[in-house]
Amino acid sequence: QEAFSDGGKRSSLFRFALMNNTWPANFSPTSIGHDLPPTEWRHDFWHSKFCLVVRGDDPASRSLSRAIHAGCIPVIVSDYLPIFSPPLRRTLNLEDFSIIIQEDDFLQHPVGSILDLQVLEESLLKEKIRQLQIAQQILCPDHPESLFVPAILKEVYEASRQMKKKHG
Repeated sequence: QEAFSDGGKRSSLFRFALMNNTWPANFSPTSIGHDLPPTEWRHDFWHSKFCLVVRGDDPASRSLSRAIHAGCIPVIVSDYLPIFSPPLRRTLNLEDFSIIIQEDDFLQHPVGSILDLQVLEESLLKEKIRQLQIAQQILCPDHPESLFVPAILKEVYEASRQMKKKHG
């Protein structure tokens, strides 16, 4: 967990993407397991530079939404999420604001995969955070400068245009 949280000391340099210090009311009070209390889990999540997003039973994961909302860079360990369930694929490029690790690479070298995050260039991290701020505006309806509705309308418009082209 050290690679993902430094107690808020150093990560605050990179985490200017945070919108506020409140946990969204619509997120259920869950825990990641192992008897970790939800309040401790949320604290660690909000004070992390990186948030691990691992595929579960299906390609999608609520941890991606939570990472975006919390303002920590999603580290996606899923071969399928970027293909089958990227958020608003016509509006956002998942790779702009996250780091994607192939499942086989992570399974073969889990410690090395996490340690590699610690040596990423500060300029890359700052750009990921800048793009994460944009993703927050687009994906978080409760963001003070939300672009959620225009983004949804764009997605619907683009999908309908594609359907018209396809079906003449």
